[in-house]
Amino acid sequence: MTTLHDRLRALPYAVKCYSVTAFQYRGCGGNQHCAVVLPALAQSFLRGALNNIQQLSVLYGETIFVVLCKVESNSASAYFFHNGYAVQRCGSGSLAAAKILYQEYSAQNEVNTKPIQLQTGTQRLTLYRHSDHQYSYLSPVLPAQIASSQVTKLLSFLLGVSCREVVGNAFNVGGRGDYYLLLLKDAATLKALQPKFRLIAQYTQRAVIVTAPLKNTGKRTLAASTFDYGLRYFAPQYGNQEDAATGSAHVQVAAYWQRCYRTHCVRGLQLSSEGGQFTVCRHKQWQRVKGEVRVLDC
Repeated sequence: MTTLHDRLRALPYAVKCYSVTAFQYRGCGGNQHCAVVLPALAQSFLRGALNNIQQLSVLYGETIFVVLCKVESNSASAYFFHNGYAVQRCGSGSLAAAKILYQEYSAQNEVNTKPIQLQTGTQRLTLYRHSDHQYSYLSPVLPAQIASSQVTKLLSFLLGVSCREVVGNAFNVGGRGDYYLLLLKDAATLKALQPKFRLIAQYTQRAVIVTAPLKNTGKRTLAASTFDYGLRYFAPQYGNQEDAATGSAHVQVAAYWQRCYRTHCVRGLQLSSEGGQFTVCRHKQWQRVKGEVRVLDC
């Protein structure tokens, strides 16, 4: 049986490929990736290589493809593909890139090494490796505006939730192709959502982020086993009904929960079937997203 890595190695240029999981930890499976490192290619050949890998991503819908090129000791460029779509922002893919770049290509081989600059299609990220063997990246936060009550009611209907369970109005985050953000009163409602995926894809180009507290905002504890908030992420219009672990979504909600709990760091739990665990800390005007990453095989 032909495997994914067999298909990649059969491409007309040499590639290195790795299976990487990100944001997993203690019962959470996180997101699964195939990280592909391309050799130096002329621009026309690079476009062909990216097109080949994007087409492969159609056949492996559970896998996010992370394509690294122009790799140097402290910098690289990255492209992300999922279900045949080019992904603008991919937090788990950025963490997977950090793992491969530090493990295989960094000129320094110790923890807390010099940051690595990662250029993606929409932004430039700074990657870090930490002494606890976790990885992180700094990401800007997109601007958010309060949406109308009509939009909030529509989102409530599309998600199968009563308006009584929604806190305030929804938010428009970023541009028309970015996100809606909806805040719910409790985690039980978040877990019980029954999204109307076909209608979400029909009515909006925005992915939908839904979040709720996982504990009383007035009684925050410091226990390592507790989480501050839960999150779910839906993007059926981009071939991904519900993402397992979405770092870019946690970037957008972190500032709200940091204000609620009066702290610069919060811990988030993605309540997908696979699950994902996140630590998000405010760093000047950015958010630092931190998680565990493992290379499963090479």
